[in-house]
Amino acid sequence: MKKFKKIFAVCALSSFAAVASACSGSASDIRAINTRWNLDLPTSMECVYSYDNVGWFGDGEYYYVFNAEEGQLPVNFTLMTDGQAEAVTSLYSSLFGAVDSAYYINTDNGLLVHYGSENDGNDYIYLIYDGSLSRLTVMEYHS
Repeated sequence: MKKFKKIFAVCALSSFAAVASACSGSASDIRAINTRWNLDLPTSMECVYSYDNVGWFGDGEYYYVFNAEEGQLPVNFTLMTDGQAEAVTSLYSSLFGAVDSAYYINTDNGLLVHYGSENDGNDYIYLIYDGSLSRLTVMEYHS
């Protein structure tokens, strides 16, 4: 019986690790983001990485990385300010160690950003576009 418990625990942890780093499906991930934030991101973007740390009711952090060309994005982006970089770094630092380092954001890259919030600022989203990598990172927080 002990051996069965160990095997079950290893299988459960292995399954979690795969879910934490694999996209559930590019189009479905994008549709979920569009629905939650009333956006119109194209479902043709390829999700290359996703991570979430959420509770029973969907509260917590969501982190997605998509391959995207700037012309695909129907959102108005502005150059990231120092204040936005600090806010992104603060949210992002809670995910260090959980997010694969290959998908970290370099806030010194002259990134483009779009910010949105709901629920009196308790829920927010950052869309961060890095043109040098043709990569869109979506960071959401829901409380």
